Amino acid sequence: MKIHQQDEAYKRGLVLGLTMAEIVILLLFCLLLALATILLNRRETIEEYESTIEAQAEEIEDIKENQVTDEEREAILKIVRYWEEYGPEDTSASEYFSELVLNIENLNSLEEEITKLAEKRESLERQVSRYQEEIDQRDVLEERLANLERELDRAREELEEKEEELRAETEGHNWPPIIMLKETEGYRFPTGDAELTADFEERLSSSVIPAIERYANEFNVDVIEVIGHTDEQPINRSQSNLDQALLPFLSNESDAKLIAADNPGLGMARAANVARYLLRDGRLGEYEILPISSAQVVDSSGELADGTESGDVPERRRIEIRLRRSQSEDRAQIEIE
Repeated sequence: MKIHQQDEAYKRGLVLGLTMAEIVILLLFCLLLALATILLNRRETIEEYESTIEAQAEEIEDIKENQVTDEEREAILKIVRYWEEYGPEDTSASEYFSELVLNIENLNSLEEEITKLAEKRESLERQVSRYQEEIDQRDVLEERLANLERELDRAREELEEKEEELRAETEGHNWPPIIMLKETEGYRFPTGDAELTADFEERLSSSVIPAIERYANEFNVDVIEVIGHTDEQPINRSQSNLDQALLPFLSNESDAKLIAADNPGLGMARAANVARYLLRDGRLGEYEILPISSAQVVDSSGELADGTESGDVPERRRIEIRLRRSQSEDRAQIEIE
């Protein structure tokens, strides 16, 4: 038994693939957003350092304005020489000189402080430079983030388009698969007969009925059609008992063997035997099970037969199981006058 649903699997795989791609892009988006927050904090730190540098620069300028010029130093030397010559007798000169010496010592201390402040400023400027590089990198990351957001938007649009296409394809054509029981794959009846072999019944029980249950639940159907197909070989039998035995056989009122005199009857007899087995199994009791004969009318390709294959063609001898909703639920019924 072969049941094909490649198209539906492909569609589900496509949706899953696009969904996984969207999840990856969202994770990248969150990581870049966190990095942007860290870099923003770094920017605030840089601004604080810049404010400190400006304040220290102003302090250095104030100190430089209060430094003693070369002319003032020359004047101090003159006073020193004057004090050395007249100091012991001139108290005012000694006091003035002592004050100048104290100012010179303070000046030396200020010059050392200026040197330290200049070094500190250079260090801060190096830190500002590093942070500026990080800010530049943040700008690059922000651009990448913007590109990722645009790609995410495009991926979402493509996903919505694909979902819309899948929805349009499946809304009008979401049909359950046809289950094929081919003679060439082991579902064999005795030649010209409709009785089920032990192997046929075992296959129905272990494989076919579970598949019918699964697809009936998945597609919410309530009717199971069992269709019998034959080849074009004529049946050499003059009488049939289907008119009298078919309905009692299906209702379990009779165990009479169904005998067909032509291919339409043989197709019905084989479908009836399969349908009766499904009914008696019990697992499909909630479904309407209908036997139908297609006889030799439909060839193995599913097209109307042209009547040219009069010999033994095993490919055409098969049972089809089709699932559908009942007419009362599926479509309106009208009468043409």
